[in-house]
Amino acid sequence: MTDPAGARVAFFTTLRQNVGDDFIREGVRAILDACGITHTPLYISKHDEASIRERREDEAVAAADKYWDADLVIHAGAPLYWYWRGRGGRPHRSVDAPWHRWYWSQRVVNPGRTNHPTFLNLGAGAGFDWGDDGAAFVEDRACAAFAREAGKRAALTVVRDALASAILSRLGVGHHTLPCPAFLAPLRADAAPGGAGAGGTIGVNLMPLAGHNDLDPDFDRKGWPRVCARLLRELRASGPVMFVCHNADEATFAGPLAEPGEPVFVSPRWQEYAGVYSACRLVVSNRVHGAVYAAGFGVPSVLLGKDSRARIADLIGVPVERAATLDPARVGAVVRELLARRDEEHHRLLRLRGATLERYRRIVAPVVKASRPAAAQPRPRGILQVLSAVRTVERSTDPVHPASHAALASVHERESAPFRQFMDGLNGFSTGLGLRVFDNWSKTWEYPWLWRHALGGVDWHNRRVLDIGSEASPLPWVLAMLGARVTLTEVNSGSIPLWTRTRDRLGVHVDWHIVDSHRLPLPDGSLDAVTSLSVIEHQPDKAGAVGEVARVLRPGGLFALSFDICEAGMGMTFPEWNGRALTMQEFEETCWRHPGFANEGAAQVPPRWNTVDVSPFLAWHRTTAPHHNYVVGAAVLRRVVG
Repeated sequence: MTDPAGARVAFFTTLRQNVGDDFIREGVRAILDACGITHTPLYISKHDEASIRERREDEAVAAADKYWDADLVIHAGAPLYWYWRGRGGRPHRSVDAPWHRWYWSQRVVNPGRTNHPTFLNLGAGAGFDWGDDGAAFVEDRACAAFAREAGKRAALTVVRDALASAILSRLGVGHHTLPCPAFLAPLRADAAPGGAGAGGTIGVNLMPLAGHNDLDPDFDRKGWPRVCARLLRELRASGPVMFVCHNADEATFAGPLAEPGEPVFVSPRWQEYAGVYSACRLVVSNRVHGAVYAAGFGVPSVLLGKDSRARIADLIGVPVERAATLDPARVGAVVRELLARRDEEHHRLLRLRGATLERYRRIVAPVVKASRPAAAQPRPRGILQVLSAVRTVERSTDPVHPASHAALASVHERESAPFRQFMDGLNGFSTGLGLRVFDNWSKTWEYPWLWRHALGGVDWHNRRVLDIGSEASPLPWVLAMLGARVTLTEVNSGSIPLWTRTRDRLGVHVDWHIVDSHRLPLPDGSLDAVTSLSVIEHQPDKAGAVGEVARVLRPGGLFALSFDICEAGMGMTFPEWNGRALTMQEFEETCWRHPGFANEGAAQVPPRWNTVDVSPFLAWHRTTAPHHNYVVGAAVLRRVVG
């Protein structure tokens, strides 16, 4: 944003309905603070369609439509992926929410509009029955399509729990997994970190149904008040108790449970909760974000969960107990153990809060700082940075041989300054165009590696380039900005609206073909280069696909590709539901020694695989998604001359 003070940031949230959503929103604003972005907030409340155009809260400016008029739109937490039947049997799905039509369908994922603001999905979570694995959501066609569309539209997706991450991984949606932004909200509060030590009260939040929704079939509604009474006896043995209620219903529920003199706090102003939670010695809470917010002050907390949202606490290290099977004596023991080492837990939480803020800053800052109103930005902010970055990435000076080069991914390379500089520039370019932004997936190695070993040394002016499996890849668009005439290919037409908008906005020479096989509808010898990222290994006829690339390249033409690769002998496997990876031998037989690319010496000299780098990369790759039990490779091949 070139004028940060004037930037309009619209938050999709709730207002005056759920204090936890206020905590999440403040945590997101703490992230913007850390990125050095001051802003004018706009609030879109999901329960209030009129808020899309009418002023709410402390908004300083008016907007005809807060989504379309914003520079940046942020989905500020709350469950986004859910599918449950409850006790009535009828399914409740994300796509059936009252706000889905007017907010998601008509705005965020509307393919008919070309002036979308930059969209961030921060702190999104899953909402399912206790123990549900999310399979019903993944298998529901409408829900799966929505998650994929939202993922494509977002310049950045960050989820707050392992179940949401697993769902998106199964659907192929790129994302990060970090603690809920509510954990960072205390950074914007006037209250100091909770250092109550031996003083202070035990803050207790108890909900009439132990949660927002009755999703646990083992939960006993009638018996819950008796469980709460036994729990309170355990807690009072460790110190004075204070009831912290997030709404009037909770205060009413707390009334009969409170002993004379025990305060029952409730307020219509979310800001007042900072002083209450920060002063607690410890917190025991049904409210997920009560526990998370308190933990952000360094206050040890215990969460009494009712559904899958409770697993938000896992990323923070807050203990979780299931409400339906709650053992008050066990909770009392957990509380006593936490109080015995309160100082240690206090400092652990504050250190984690600092580390979490830094992780958010590193992935959000490149996206946010590149955002601008489209009307004032004929070409996306970030293009000058990316052109500068890609030209300064260190070039390879020692290729395996003059014609070809292949390698396995390396964590050392990925984390090097040149590779990071390249990806910062590339992500800045992608932001605002709706193209892919990558921070932690393997493309953060693939893109800069291919640039260093081939693409960065080419004068792209008037070069003819084909990109296979383009979808929302930024690479062909960068080459087009450098003067290339680019052809995109995909197996379906879903990306055409994005391609059309991007071509019109950039004013570049780009066309495309929708293909139903590996065959390429282009003349022999008509191209200077072909790029293909993670496509070849998924082709049913791999040799035929490589042969087609050789056919359309001119003699001496460049084939730059990346591919999933695994070796059982190195502890790698590839889940069948996710497709298939090449083995090193298959790559050598299919690509390296293909007659179209087997330049002198190439057929006889195999790639000098950097297998020493495999284990570190494999370990890193597994952290990006549980099914990534394989690595990736990349190669540069030259079309045989003569």
